[in-house]
Amino acid sequence: MGLHALNLNIMRKLFLIWALSLVVMTAHAQSKSEDSDINKITWLLFKNYNPDASSLNQACIKSCVFIHFQINENGKFTNIGYTKNTPQFIIDGLANSFKIIEPSIKQMNLHFAANQTYLLPFEFYYNLGCDFSGISKNTPDSTKPKPYVNVEADMQLFGDALWDILNFTDGKLELLNCTVLRPVRTGAVH
Repeated sequence: MGLHALNLNIMRKLFLIWALSLVVMTAHAQSKSEDSDINKITWLLFKNYNPDASSLNQACIKSCVFIHFQINENGKFTNIGYTKNTPQFIIDGLANSFKIIEPSIKQMNLHFAANQTYLLPFEFYYNLGCDFSGISKNTPDSTKPKPYVNVEADMQLFGDALWDILNFTDGKLELLNCTVLRPVRTGAVH
């Protein structure tokens, strides 16, 4: 058996191992109904999120809050925490959303890992309170006046949110063993 035939044989075995592992991983992923059920919970949280209208009208912010939570075996949300420095009206809107959907979880017979920690990135963009007076929205970014650029820069707080990803309202963590959920995005713009 020549060197070429030996390498070809090794390559066939490696391909077979790779293909089998791919099939096993795919079957494992498809067997998890809790993945789609936790996404239903995320969707319900978003659907029932209704922040205070007067606060929205004054908000000029573009950022993300990371929410960690658990769901116990009785379908109750526990250990809910929000990234520090999240505006209070957003926390209030999200907390109210958790309260609204909690009774539905038990009734819907959803499957999820009890006491598993979930991390939900919640992106928001609110510019109803920004002062864009005298600035056309249709102006290209490169020619927008300095006040517009300054307002846009002041709104951008994503870096702060990422920096504080483990600094929550219920305490600062050094490590978070969790399942990261698909991000949710919301906003109110004019």
